[in-house]
Amino acid sequence: GTYPYTREHLRQVFHGVPSNEMRKILGGNAADLYGFDLDSLAGLAEQHCPTIEELDVPLTVMPDNPNEALLKGASGTML
Repeated sequence: GTYPYTREHLRQVFHGVPSNEMRKILGGNAADLYGFDLDSLAGLAEQHCPTIEELDVPLTVMPDNPNEALLKGASGTML
């Protein structure tokens, strides 16, 4: 798991990925497959989810006490 640093972990993984691909990976593909109404879910996404713009910013500073997921993402190796 990545909690409580999920947003930071997503920034490690997704910065530099084209926004159209990021949208598909982060929910668009599932929405298409299962027929989710993205317009009706937009309010929840706005309230709870990071934005594409936020995830496109590279993580340059680790938070205090990073968890294993963040450390793995930073080093690219297993701990």
